[in-house]
This record gives sequence, structure tokens and C-alpha cells, in this order.
Amino acid sequence: MSLFPALRFRLETAEELGSTNQVLLDQSHLDNFHGRALLAKRQLAGVGRRGRSWQSLEGNLALSLGFVLKRDQPISLLPFIVGISLYDTALEYLPPTADLSLKWPNDIYLNKKKMGGMLSQAKQQGDEIRFVVGIGLNLLGAPEEARVPAIALAAMVQAPPSAEAFAEKFLRHLSSRISNITEFEQLRADWETRCKHMGKEILYFSPDTPEQKIRALAKSISATGELRVEQLDGTESSLSGEELSLELLL
Repeated sequence: MSLFPALRFRLETAEELGSTNQVLLDQSHLDNFHGRALLAKRQLAGVGRRGRSWQSLEGNLALSLGFVLKRDQPISLLPFIVGISLYDTALEYLPPTADLSLKWPNDIYLNKKKMGGMLSQAKQQGDEIRFVVGIGLNLLGAPEEARVPAIALAAMVQAPPSAEAFAEKFLRHLSSRISNITEFEQLRADWETRCKHMGKEILYFSPDTPEQKIRALAKSISATGELRVEQLDGTESSLSGEELSLELLL
């Protein structure tokens, strides 16, 4: 049995929206919420982690997915399945020389620059969790004044796909991945092989005190999606993506 029930997505496209995540959250009570995939050709008010704005240039991917889950399901692992599927889709368009990597907990990097990220949000409704995963991916262009260096797929692909074409291929990958992931160890292996900083030194810190960075070795992800690290003194910790940020030592 898979970790999550099989799911086929229904892609909807809007010319312009404020935030695809917010639209789905506002409509999470609807009966057709489960399996919705909402794509905005122009997203005007995208949101990233900790309430930061996410700049989505026209031609890039701004996509949100709706899930209805039971409270006893491993909800925290779902973004990792989404990340694997996003990685595999992007890889199909890239040349062999591309350096593509997932970064815990929710980013995807190309040639050591940020190409995209995910934001998960949820509402509880009875014994169910209405869960939204928003995806922003630079296909055509990257913002010039991003908080971290950014890149677009177009930097390595002469004719990058449209957002609609990428979304359709990605949703096929995701449906297949959801149906075939049967245990956590399989998911962990699949994700960690796509994560270039696993087994290497990183810096982690609270965004509230970014000057207080701790050097550690990234070891693995846990069954609840935390990052297990070992500090230089041998102390082991489990980091939560909601509380901490991670900086790669490139």
C-alpha cells in the first residue's frame, strides 16, 4: 500500500491571480478540492516561507495543489514527494551538464542558484486536513533582486517549456510517484539521492538571528520530514523547516 492514496490531478489555468495558494485555501471547503491543480499565468501576490513575497515573472510556473488528508497520514512527507517529482520533471528538460539539486526542506537549485521553491499551508476541517502545496519555479526568467542568487531554466535550455506544458508533465510525474511510494525508506532514498548537500557540511540558523550560524553535517531526513544533523562536537539534532533556515557551503 502506498503512503498516500492514488490521485489524478485536474489542471485549471487562470490568466491572473493574487496567490494560487490563497485561492485554494479559500476554496478548501469545496467538495472538488482534492486533486485540484491551479496554475496562474500571472501571479501578483505570491508568498514564500515566513511570509516573504515570491516574485513570479510571467512565463514562470505558479502552481498550487489541493489535498484532503486524514490526520493520521504522514502529511509532513507529502512536500518531499512533490519535490522529487519537480526535480524529475525539470531534469527532463536539462542537458547532462546541469547541476540540479533539492535543498531541504523545500527548494530546488540549478547550478548552485535557486530555481524554485514550495510553500505548504493547511486548514483543519473535522478529522481532515485540507492541505495546499504551492510551487514557484523559474522557467523563463529569474528575479534580479532576489534574497539569494536565482536562476531560470531558460539559462540552460534554448526553448524552455510553457508553464502549462511543464505543469502537465509534472502532474503526471507526481501522480505516478504518489501511487508508487509504499514506505518511508523508499521515499527517503529517492529524496536524498537528489539532495546534493546530504552528507556534507552546512550552516543552519534561525532567520530571527541569522548572525548565529551553526556548522553541522547533514545526515538524513526523518520520518516526519526533519533534517538530522551532527554538529562538530558530535551532538546530533533534528531540525524543523518551520523554525530554521539552511545555508549551503558551496
